[in-house]
Amino acid sequence: MKPLKIGFGAAAKHARRTQAAAGASFVAAAGVLAFALSQGADLQRQVDDVHASVEALTSPDTARAVPRAMSASEARARAERVASVNAAVMRLNLPWPDMLDQIEQAGTPQVSLVAIEPDVHRGVVRLVGEASGPDGMVDYVSRLAARPAFASAVILKHRAAGGRALEFTLELAWREAEKEPR
Repeated sequence: MKPLKIGFGAAAKHARRTQAAAGASFVAAAGVLAFALSQGADLQRQVDDVHASVEALTSPDTARAVPRAMSASEARARAERVASVNAAVMRLNLPWPDMLDQIEQAGTPQVSLVAIEPDVHRGVVRLVGEASGPDGMVDYVSRLAARPAFASAVILKHRAAGGRALEFTLELAWREAEKEPR
């Protein structure tokens, strides 16, 4: 019979804490991936709908039709469709894989991400997370700011949550967005 190794010291406590943090990071990464995949699927459906509309408009039957003046409501509807397509294209062109890799590589056991919210028009991503304390939060923000994909990382707000946890919201600006005209 093999003897059981039971650890009650600081090393065992650290190992349990590290395992818990790794599990939380895995769950957060899985949630981010699921969110990105669902967004991608929704956007792909929108793009497919637009392609179908374009094909219908450019079919030989449509080309032979006599052009007529558009009513104001038709013009508004067309403008809304164009804006919707442009928004979908902007979301599809986000550098998702690189952005998520950079966020994951900057991760620390002291920080757990709760949400990732992109703002395509401003070229930023808002992160909501919890840190074990102020030092963990500042370290995480510094690590993100040092990543090559991001132009800046700014803490927007933070507050103490139960116990020693610290909830925070920060905003990342990605470098590709700096080059694009707004």
